[in-house]
Amino acid sequence: MIQGEVKTISRGSILDKDSKTTKKKYARQVYNLYQFGQAKPHMPMTFSTEDYEDVIRPHEDPLIINPIIGQNKIWKVMVDTGSSANILFHKTYCKMNLAGEQLEPCNEAPLYAIGGHPIQFEGTITLPVLLGKLPYTTKKLVKFYVVRIESPYNAIFGRPFLSTFEVVESIPHLKLKFPTEKGVGEMRGDQKTARIIMLEDLEKD
Repeated sequence: MIQGEVKTISRGSILDKDSKTTKKKYARQVYNLYQFGQAKPHMPMTFSTEDYEDVIRPHEDPLIINPIIGQNKIWKVMVDTGSSANILFHKTYCKMNLAGEQLEPCNEAPLYAIGGHPIQFEGTITLPVLLGKLPYTTKKLVKFYVVRIESPYNAIFGRPFLSTFEVVESIPHLKLKFPTEKGVGEMRGDQKTARIIMLEDLEKD
């Protein structure tokens, strides 16, 4: 028998940084979702035992991919469903040779790291991101928040990225799947790099 109900919100929301107008628009979308139900996906995206190929199991490794951002292949990009923003670290931004690309000023409220420490933005930048391998590729524009902090990663894809690309992820399979014009595309996680990063973190402790 159910004796009660507990509803929680964890790790904050991207709405914390937005205006009242944006929050009202989002609230209307939530209302429509409850009224009419969620839209069905374009095409089925499923995972099977074949998707475990080359994955060392069992594991608790993060999902790290190596996509094309702008005109660069960027290694060590973590996919984090707990992040409400797409993050590009300043050290990476400086190495990308983004001729003519300027950071846009950002006056939004800061993000908060573990421990409640605020992270100020250097600015924002919108860049094309390419996922997949031919012929199953897709490219979309992604807004990044540029931050100047140390990280073993070059960038972090948060929930906005997953929504933009309509990504379905599987941590056990260390793989992303997403719709493309030719069918279902996929990107496999880089488990070796994920484990190297975790080992380096352990050595620092």
